[in-house]
Amino acid sequence: MAHHSRDGGFSDFPVVGPVFKKVLSKKKDKKKTKMKKKPPEEVEEKPERITYAEPMQVGYKSDVGRIRSLDEDSIAVIDFSGFYESRDVKKIFAVVADGMGGYSKGEVASHLATKTISENILPLLLDKRVEGKDFQEALRESFRKANEKIMDHALGHPECIGMGTTASAVVIDGAQLYVGHVGDTRVYVIKNKITQITKDHSLVQGLLDKEEITPEEARNHPQKNVITRAIGVGSKLEVDVFCKTLEEGDYVLLCCDGLVNEVEDQEIMRMVLDSERLQDACDELVNLANKRGGRDNISVVVIGPIEVPEAGEVIEEGPPTHPVVRALEHELVPDIASEAREHKWCPRCGQPNEPSAEHCFICGAELKE
Repeated sequence: MAHHSRDGGFSDFPVVGPVFKKVLSKKKDKKKTKMKKKPPEEVEEKPERITYAEPMQVGYKSDVGRIRSLDEDSIAVIDFSGFYESRDVKKIFAVVADGMGGYSKGEVASHLATKTISENILPLLLDKRVEGKDFQEALRESFRKANEKIMDHALGHPECIGMGTTASAVVIDGAQLYVGHVGDTRVYVIKNKITQITKDHSLVQGLLDKEEITPEEARNHPQKNVITRAIGVGSKLEVDVFCKTLEEGDYVLLCCDGLVNEVEDQEIMRMVLDSERLQDACDELVNLANKRGGRDNISVVVIGPIEVPEAGEVIEEGPPTHPVVRALEHELVPDIASEAREHKWCPRCGQPNEPSAEHCFICGAELKE
């Protein structure tokens, strides 16, 4: 297996309004009659909304460090909030990429990776009916597309030959954490302890797996910058993709090796848990890494605390109930129903499309007759 060094080379339609009935009042009887009290009207109970007690915070920071003149790291964060069918929707996407290659344009590779991965994940964040397996497949596919983009770019730009990047990306949807990972960038979950949930694709990690070196020896190993898997250095790319269920109060942290090479895991945990604002935690972590040498670029993203939604009445699953769809189902408005039947309705997002459309213009889902 070829090893790659970071220093280069290889080693709505309007809602249908209510129908009002005109009520004719009867003439009052001249004789006074004792009015009976009407029983209190029963109020229909509405489904309890699924809400988050507090919105999650997101903090992020990237710094060139004290030694290098160029920042080859890239970060992208998408914090999406919405409200669908009486449910608060909160989805967060984040990716950290650490370019490699030194003079071979590692910053170009990391930027292409974060841009491509983000563009491929964004439509799923806007889709209220997406399933977990869709996120996992989208992460895997987005990494592979990023791999192709970087290689294609290098072919047309000789100065970029040899560039590549590592990357870790996450999607948080409720209590579910979806992860895509290549290289030695890392994803941690923090609560009452700090746990690395990704595995480094590096020479040193291989030695650790074989128990040929200790964790202490790994920290200062002379070949710790040699990675065994990266984006953009080969036509085939194996991507680690998995899902993890989070707990109330968890924090998710993504970072590059420029942070963990200078700051111990326990110090990272304390700074995250002791900070009222996650942006302050990110700033302090980067500052500490710089104080200890800042030998590499330093990037970090922190998300949390995770608020697991409290489910009220379960809303029946099925196709989205667009207002005009409801009119069709109950035959309330024949003229609208007649016009609506001429459209193709998206089975995923419930939006009307032109009769000739093959894919939904909102979410891209395939439309059937």
